[in-house]
Amino acid sequence: MSGITFVDSNFELHDKGGDTVNYQAARLSTSGDPLYNGFLANDGSWLIMERNIAAGTIKYVRGASAFSTAWTNKATQTYVEYSELFA
Repeated sequence: MSGITFVDSNFELHDKGGDTVNYQAARLSTSGDPLYNGFLANDGSWLIMERNIAAGTIKYVRGASAFSTAWTNKATQTYVEYSELFA
């Protein structure tokens, strides 16, 4: 996958270049800090976005499968800056 970007108000993510992979919002945390948004693609890959309100940061983690497990363990995932996500 190449870089991705938010493209609409539904938080749908699209891969730019190569095969298109659509990420749809799949889970949202609604309390606490950090907050998490989970996105799932039609091919089983996923992204989780961590929004740390106190620190003012947004970081990401991604994977190829096992979204349910990743979401359950979201607080212990290793999050990186967007620029590092596809490095």
